[in-house]
Amino acid sequence: MKTFLKILGYSLAATAVVFFFLRWAMAQQGLEWGLFGNIVMALGTFFTMALGASLMALLFHSNRSGHDDIAGRHTPDDRDP
Repeated sequence: MKTFLKILGYSLAATAVVFFFLRWAMAQQGLEWGLFGNIVMALGTFFTMALGASLMALLFHSNRSGHDDIAGRHTPDDRDP
């Protein structure tokens, strides 16, 4: 649960950074988003970060639990004729 809260916190922080950077960049060009644009950008950024963090967590879990060891043990002598 602690790890999930860390991932959630980092995802929210990254979402906020990207969101405010994009708003600043668009304001420099004189463009404005509506409320719907703000909501869609925030949700899209958050879910993209959450998906990336989840996939990395699955990768590390697979490596630590030994599921990847079978793929590394294949030698030329083990091939089927």
